[in-house]
Amino acid sequence: MKVIGNIAESYKRARHSRGFGVHSPFAFRIVNLLRLGRSWGFYAEQEIAERALSEGGRRLRRDALRFHRLCASFADGGIYVSPSSPRSVALAASLASSRLRITGCDKRLCECLAAYFVAGHDGVPRIVHAMNGGCSFAMLSGFSDAEVMEIAESSGIALALLGKRNSFLFNRKDMHRVFYTVNL
Repeated sequence: MKVIGNIAESYKRARHSRGFGVHSPFAFRIVNLLRLGRSWGFYAEQEIAERALSEGGRRLRRDALRFHRLCASFADGGIYVSPSSPRSVALAASLASSRLRITGCDKRLCECLAAYFVAGHDGVPRIVHAMNGGCSFAMLSGFSDAEVMEIAESSGIALALLGKRNSFLFNRKDMHRVFYTVNL
């Protein structure tokens, strides 16, 4: 009898989990964008995937493709890519749009509308400074949940998606503060 109950519960969960537990339309769009479905793709994803696979494997490929999709969808201007990030991440940002300017310089950090930060090179104060300076979104690689929460609280982030290895922060003035734990 317990087996039938488990099957019924699994069926109900599968039928009603299309929203991934996300109640914001903006956050739902982001989660769908980051899921890396095979049914559609962005321009230059094949080139980015091949470079990332040869440089660092499947995890780096996922990170680079996710950053590429975010840059193509939301960035229009300067992008900060941490100097300690893999080269394929900078390639992913550069191929997202011809309007984007990539910098690794700290002096231009406040001019950037998007950023890729790496733990160990980019500290919490630098990220808070960038997010308060007008950065619309940031992808954080290797930061703990406690560090991400500290950044979000210090800079008034509207949306934070907390993942196992990467986290994503979004500044939106018209949105209430929301934090989601996602398994991408």
